[in-house]
Parts: sequence; C-alpha cells; structure tokens
Amino acid sequence: MLIGLCACTDYKNEEQLRDTANAFAQSYFNWQFNDAQAHCTPSSRRWISYIASQVKQNDVDKLRGAEQGASSEIKKINYEEGDSVASVVMKVENFLSMDSLGAVGHFVQSATCTLQLVQQAKRWKVRLTEPPRPIVPSHDD
Repeated sequence: MLIGLCACTDYKNEEQLRDTANAFAQSYFNWQFNDAQAHCTPSSRRWISYIASQVKQNDVDKLRGAEQGASSEIKKINYEEGDSVASVVMKVENFLSMDSLGAVGHFVQSATCTLQLVQQAKRWKVRLTEPPRPIVPSHDD
C-alpha cells in the first residue's frame, strides 16, 4: 500500500510541476507579466519586472493586433538534484519576441525555451537567473 501512495504523490508532484510550467509559459509569452510572477520564486520576480519595464506602446499595439495568442507545450522534463530541481523544455508558438531595447518586437512562429523549476515548500516554482531566451530553430534543422 505504501508503494502505491508514493507513486500517487510523485504523480501529483509532476502534475503540479507541469501545471506551473504551462501556466508560467502561457502568461509570460502572452505578456501577462503579473500572472507570470505568481509562478516564480521571489528572487525571479525582478526579471519579470525588468521585462515588463521594457514594454513600449508599439509592442502593446502589435500584440493586440495579433490574431491569436501564444501557445506552449512541454516537450521534455529532466529532474536534477534529488528531484527538487527540474529543467523543462517548452515548445512555444506564435509569440511576440522582444529582441532589443528600443526596437518593436516581432512574431516568432515556433521556438523552444528551457525553464528551470525548483521545489519550494512542496510547490514547484520557476527560477529565473535571466529572462527566458527562446531558441528559434534554423531552417537547416
């Protein structure tokens, strides 16, 4: 009976990790930065605040003109450090990418992004050490 209980706990734990990663990606890549902060560690919130402070009206106008919002999907989860840290590879589609300061963002059809999640008080949270950096595959892939 104890083995079944442990398996159930692990499943719920992974389900919460998936929910956190998905919720963060949906919020972040749709530029809903206040919502994204709720899924981060306290020390990560400064990165979200920094990104939000770089948003210009031209970016907002371009985002509002989009036919659809960004979407994301978990592709892979790698557990590290005794299962209290996980790297989650996300596929993100149709998002407005902020390239450089002062330039209006552009839409990216598809990219991958790796998020680091840490378990704190039995809850998974996204830990940022820099803004998320989506990697756009080259046309040679």
